[in-house]
Amino acid sequence: MVAIKFLTLVFILFISVTVSAQIYEFREVEGTGMSDVGGPAKWNFTIGEDSYEILANGLGTRTTAAKRSTAFTIPIAKDELLTRSIFWAKYETDVVFVYEVSDGPSGGGGAIRLNGATLKPRWKKVADIGGFNVSRGLIENQEAYLAAHGFVGRLDLDTGVYLWKHDGLYRKFTKKGAFNTFELPEIEGEMVIFTETANVDRPNILVIDKSTGKIIRSVVDGGK
Repeated sequence: MVAIKFLTLVFILFISVTVSAQIYEFREVEGTGMSDVGGPAKWNFTIGEDSYEILANGLGTRTTAAKRSTAFTIPIAKDELLTRSIFWAKYETDVVFVYEVSDGPSGGGGAIRLNGATLKPRWKKVADIGGFNVSRGLIENQEAYLAAHGFVGRLDLDTGVYLWKHDGLYRKFTKKGAFNTFELPEIEGEMVIFTETANVDRPNILVIDKSTGKIIRSVVDGGK
């Protein structure tokens, strides 16, 4: 009986560790055509057996294998259009979209979680991403690590609220011209690492405490 209880405890602990270590990446969708701001006119992709189409104005349609269509909207400002890539990830039974927008002269980004059945927003408002060059994010459990030009943040996918974020990084490191575009974030224990893509040989790096958001270490221009 003692052995059975011990094995049961080990199994429970194994399941707990497995669940707490769920890490997966957003998937990238490239658009086609040309919109008024020079970005793609639409994005077509599949999630499971469902086909999606999103237009540059944020209007989207999901079509199931049974040919049932549901309309949805990526909320963007009236003078803005979606541009560059769209990123998506499944979260529980829902879908999360991360995207970039532009009005021509300037750009930014956002994230939104949609109900998997109705495609209605789960959050009260869009989670703003404070910069253009929105990069592919990473999900660990219920948080997403997102990055863009001069911006990194940890987003709670249940509430749509940032647990922490750093923006204006391009101003903080303006003499070095750092943190313009980012690679996929990396998780190492209690740290998340954001690496800039521009300089492969001497990358600019931010090492951040996942819980507090404190910048533990910054390496700019190869440590100069």
